[in-house]
Amino acid sequence: MSLRRRKKEFAGDQIFLGKITKPHALQGEVKFRPFGSDPFLLEHLQLVHVEDQDFDLQLEYIRGSEEVPILKFKGIDGREAAEEICGLVLWIEENRLPVLPEDEIYESDLLFSRVLNENGEELGTIQEILETGASDVLVVRNGAGNELLLPAIKDVILEIRKAEKTVVVRPLESEWDGVS
Repeated sequence: MSLRRRKKEFAGDQIFLGKITKPHALQGEVKFRPFGSDPFLLEHLQLVHVEDQDFDLQLEYIRGSEEVPILKFKGIDGREAAEEICGLVLWIEENRLPVLPEDEIYESDLLFSRVLNENGEELGTIQEILETGASDVLVVRNGAGNELLLPAIKDVILEIRKAEKTVVVRPLESEWDGVS
């Protein structure tokens, strides 16, 4: 399970879960596009905030698959009501996330973190995380515009200092090619 912050400017406590995309059927259900997260996490949260709006939505149920989740919110009872909430982005406070096992982290713990090599040299910041299948890839960019792609594996990520928003890495030799 992983989550992604949508914008760097947001203070560390907003985790964006995804966007309501379009109505589904006639009973008020909607299709949902998660932002790199397990949409079934919503079952444990129930109440979610709506970006740039002054209201919350309470989840009634979720069904479908991770690729095409279908949500039903309390009080959204019909296609017309479902159409009115399309395009809304849902978020929660970071402290409401379920606690993960010790060997797992959320993407939000990595995004926009400083990246240092094992000698303490700054390599840049993690600007995005690409989901590739075998392992995620961290996209690290520095001030000069150079980009370094790092697989999110234990051989590369040596330490994550969440409080400092810093990640210590040991890039594989091939990842240094072309980086200056």
